[in-house]
Amino acid sequence: MSTQPRQYGDVSLEGPCWQTSATAMDHFQVSRPTLKAMRERGEVEFMKPGRSYRYNICL
Repeated sequence: MSTQPRQYGDVSLEGPCWQTSATAMDHFQVSRPTLKAMRERGEVEFMKPGRSYRYNICL
């Protein structure tokens, strides 16, 4: 197993900004359907490394 930080393109997925769906829902105090709607409306920055989403909660 690598000890390098996980990368997605040129963005590191480590650190406080890029969080999982569960953490983003807690941060924004919204449900999963609302988080999905926010993603579709472009209200939250996200990336999809593989099958899951990561959300930028630092903006």
